[in-house]
Amino acid sequence: MRNKIVLALLVVSLAVNVILIGKKLIQKAYEPSQKEKVILSEMVQKTIESNDYKT
Repeated sequence: MRNKIVLALLVVSLAVNVILIGKKLIQKAYEPSQKEKVILSEMVQKTIESNDYKT
């Protein structure tokens, strides 16, 4: 009986850790780096300054 409880706690603990680590990895994958932020801001600036955007 005690082994089943310990095994259940182990499985729940592993599941929670996998979920938390996976969530952190996904957020990190979609967060732009400093270099990407600079490139994105330049693209936005060029878009705003373009003639097609102004009309």
